Amino acid sequence: MLKNISNKISPDLLKTLAEMGHGDTIVLGDCNFPSTSVGKRCLRADGVSASALLEAIMRLLPLDVNEPEPQVILMKSTDHPDYVPEIWGEFKKVIEKFEPKAKFCAVERNEFYEKSRNAFACVQTSEEKSFGCIILRKGIWHTENEEG
Repeated sequence: MLKNISNKISPDLLKTLAEMGHGDTIVLGDCNFPSTSVGKRCLRADGVSASALLEAIMRLLPLDVNEPEPQVILMKSTDHPDYVPEIWGEFKKVIEKFEPKAKFCAVERNEFYEKSRNAFACVQTSEEKSFGCIILRKGIWHTENEEG
């Protein structure tokens, strides 16, 4: 066990986060998300909710907040496009805690799957809440003294 690394982050996930470069994306999929058939690399986070894993990841992963495109992509309902899933509020609260400048967008399921095909990795969580899927785009790490 390492100090200051959440036990929700497996060794494989820690390695994956470290291997990701600027602009790479990672998907956290809910229990219904087809991670294995959609993703290039599939990791599992059995017994871990998407929001709990997101909290652990956001302690480590900088988001690409200096770019104009949204750094966070949520999955919305195709059948009910105005529906706002409960879990979106949880996701936003976690992300804004670590990256207050983060921008969000929501895309329908098939577009979310297409974006997931291009992700660096997909993580299958045990999230049971509807639309508990999220894509994060990695940014760069820099010290507070640097211009960024």
